[in-house]
Amino acid sequence: MAQKYYLGVGIGVNQHNGLLGLSGDFKLDDQYGVRVGAGIGTWGTKVGLGFLFKPNADGKWRFGLGYSSASGLKDFETEFEVNGGNSQVVLMDLNRQGLFNVTAIREFSFSNGNAFNIEFGYSTNISSSTFYTIKDGSQLDPVSIQVLRFLRPGGIVFGLSYLFRLNKDKYEEQ
Repeated sequence: MAQKYYLGVGIGVNQHNGLLGLSGDFKLDDQYGVRVGAGIGTWGTKVGLGFLFKPNADGKWRFGLGYSSASGLKDFETEFEVNGGNSQVVLMDLNRQGLFNVTAIREFSFSNGNAFNIEFGYSTNISSSTFYTIKDGSQLDPVSIQVLRFLRPGGIVFGLSYLFRLNKDKYEEQ
């Protein structure tokens, strides 16, 4: 099999390319590939790199292992509940987060060489427990801290992507 190169767009939660981003898949042969991604998410920009494996060369399922990094946000201002029950604008940094991803991908190939993927799995946050820094001395209440934990990258992965094949061979069997 010839190598196949794809470039596409994806949406999802905890994907290697964020909530919305670009993805490149490079199939080295029928079973192995590399993927890259970049996009935006709840924690700033996100970039990812991973390896793809298809246990059965004729199958429709691929499995992925990868690493992604969410940039965080500096001098982020938003309104939160603070201790004392008041709501106020809080100045903070959302710190960079590193993630290890394990996913399963169901691939639907089209006769024109393009592909539609449904992906699910789990993303483990491997960064320190200090995922935000308050810069203005505010004390967040427990509900506000829970909101930040929910927005922090990591957890269940679910995504949809459409990939355009870049190196189509007119002699290759469809």
